Amino acid sequence: MKRILAAILAAMLLLTSAVACANDDEGNNNNNDNDQLENNDDQQPADGETTGSDIIEPTVEAGTLGETLWVAFKDSVAANPEMSTEERANALITNPAIQFMGAAMPVDASSEYFTGFGEYKITGFDSAAVYMPMMGSIAFVGYVFELSEGTDVNTFLTGLTDNCDPRWNICVTADQTVAGAVGNTVFFLMCPAALSDGSEGGDVEVNTNVNYPITLEEGTVGYTIWTAFEQIMTEGALGTPGEIANAICEKQLVPFGLGAMEVAPGLLSGFDNYEVTDFSTGAVFMPMIGSIPFVGYILQVEDGVDVVNYISDLSTNCNPRWNVCVEADETLVGSYDNMVFFLMCPASIEE
Repeated sequence: MKRILAAILAAMLLLTSAVACANDDEGNNNNNDNDQLENNDDQQPADGETTGSDIIEPTVEAGTLGETLWVAFKDSVAANPEMSTEERANALITNPAIQFMGAAMPVDASSEYFTGFGEYKITGFDSAAVYMPMMGSIAFVGYVFELSEGTDVNTFLTGLTDNCDPRWNICVTADQTVAGAVGNTVFFLMCPAALSDGSEGGDVEVNTNVNYPITLEEGTVGYTIWTAFEQIMTEGALGTPGEIANAICEKQLVPFGLGAMEVAPGLLSGFDNYEVTDFSTGAVFMPMIGSIPFVGYILQVEDGVDVVNYISDLSTNCNPRWNVCVEADETLVGSYDNMVFFLMCPASIEE
C-alpha cells in the first residue's frame, strides 16, 4: 500500500512540474512578443508623420520669414501628403507671415526659364509650382518640387543652392536662401529675412510706385523693353502713353520697325473678347510685320483703380497666341505710378 501511495505522489509531482514549465515558457513567449511590439512602435512613425531620415532640414535662422514658411511647408506635408505642388504653393503664398499680394502657378518640367536661376535649367522633377509677389520689387520667389523617381534629393538641393541668384531681381537682393525636403517633396525659397506692414518682424522698404513684372528675365526682349520704359519714366520728361510708346519705338530695340498709336478702352489686340477698360488714355506699340507675336501697351489707369489688381486682370485675360501663326514667349505686366506697361513678345529675336 505504501508503495502505491508513493507512486501516486511521484506522478502528481511530475505533473505539477510539467504544468509549471509550460506556463513559464508561455510567459517568456508573451514577454518576447510584447518586447517586439514595443520595438516596432519605436521604429514605425504614426500616420501622417515622417521619420527623421526623410527630412532634410535647411540651415535657417529662427524667427525669420524663411523659417516660418519652412515650418508651414513641413506641417502641410505631414497633414496632407497627397496635396499637389500648386496647392502647397498656394498655401504658402497665403501664409499670414506674408504681407503682400502674391500668386502661385504651376511650372512645366520642360521649362527653360526659372525665376531666380538665370540660365540654369532645373531637371529631375515630375511637378512643380512657383509662388511669388505681384510686386516685382520684392526679392521673394519660392518653389515646391515633387521629384521624379530615382532623383537624389541631396543632389537636387545642391543644384538649387549652387545655381540660384539672390540678386535675380535687379533692384533688391534676397537675405535668405532656404532649401530643404520632406521625403520627395522639395522646398526652395529666396526671400527677405522679414516682411511686415508694421507688425512683428521688421520692415522691408519697397517702392510702392513701381510694380515689376514677375517674369522679368535679364537678356530677353521683354527685359530690354521694360528697362527702356523704366528709364523713360525715371527721367520724367514724357507724360502721356503716346509719348512713352513713341519713345520706346525710337530706341530701335528690336531688329524690325515698331510703330505706336493711341488706343481707346474696349477690345484690344491680344485680349480676344476681354474688354480692357478703366484707363483714361492709352497707346499700343507693335511691329509693322503682323507675323511677329509682339504687342505692347502703355495705359494710364484712371484715379481710384487698384493698379495691382489691374495688372493681375491683364495677365489673366491676355492670349499669347492671339496671333494665329505664332505664339509669344513672354508676357510682362508692370507699372510705374499709374502708368501700366504690358507686353507680349518673343524671348529673343534674330535679325
